[in-house]
Amino acid sequence: MIINVLYKFKIYENIVCDDNKTLWWLENKEGKRYRPMKKLSYNKERKSYYINLIPVTRKRLYNLMYRCEYVIDLSVKKPTPF
Repeated sequence: MIINVLYKFKIYENIVCDDNKTLWWLENKEGKRYRPMKKLSYNKERKSYYINLIPVTRKRLYNLMYRCEYVIDLSVKKPTPF
């Protein structure tokens, strides 16, 4: 699977938006724990995405967005960090 990243966000550096307007949380390390890459889901009731247990609206994300084009290839196996 290949993700064409078009946008990143100023405050949320681990979140990207692809060409299908889908938000992805990139794999990152916080302290001793690795967080896997995942697709963020939209909460229609609250009209927001949950990022670090905090609701963030689309309008807020739109204001923080900047253009950044690159490709992420998920089919390539990464070594497991130990």
